[in-house]
Amino acid sequence: IFSVDDLFLKLKEHSIEMISLTDHNIINIEAYENMLKKDIFTFVGVELDVAISEEELVKYISNRESKNNEKIDIKPFHLLILFKSQDYVNLNNKLDKMYSNISEKEFKNAIDLKENKKIRTTTFKYIVETFKDEDFFIIAHGNKDKGIVSPYLKKKCLKEAQYNILMGGISALE
Repeated sequence: IFSVDDLFLKLKEHSIEMISLTDHNIINIEAYENMLKKDIFTFVGVELDVAISEEELVKYISNRESKNNEKIDIKPFHLLILFKSQDYVNLNNKLDKMYSNISEKEFKNAIDLKENKKIRTTTFKYIVETFKDEDFFIIAHGNKDKGIVSPYLKKKCLKEAQYNILMGGISALE
């Protein structure tokens, strides 16, 4: 159970003046609707699963959708996107459109990522295409002590590993 009111009280109690609510692969319309009424600066944001290529995106989503759960060496990593705009409805529509585009272009609509939110995954290419008219910034996202570099090293993808080191494997935590 998530209460924006309880969260707001805790933020004020600890003198936190800025926040972003970043749900996994969605923009939580209801939470932003409530949070943006509060006396705290709120960035609209989203946490995304990002594959390093369209090939890896297709492989990963296909595996998840078919529930084969075969071992995939390169799994998507997480990042946060925070937007300057507070128009959470428009941003949510763009996000849904991005997943519809992925469904159409990569899966010929055989897999519907707009509706099946549990397997949503994207790439930098789709992020940039979708949000090219928005002001936003990206924060690499790690899960406590887990980095996003080791899967790339196993596959000898030095360029991607170096990129992820520069992005910072643990810039934002769960």
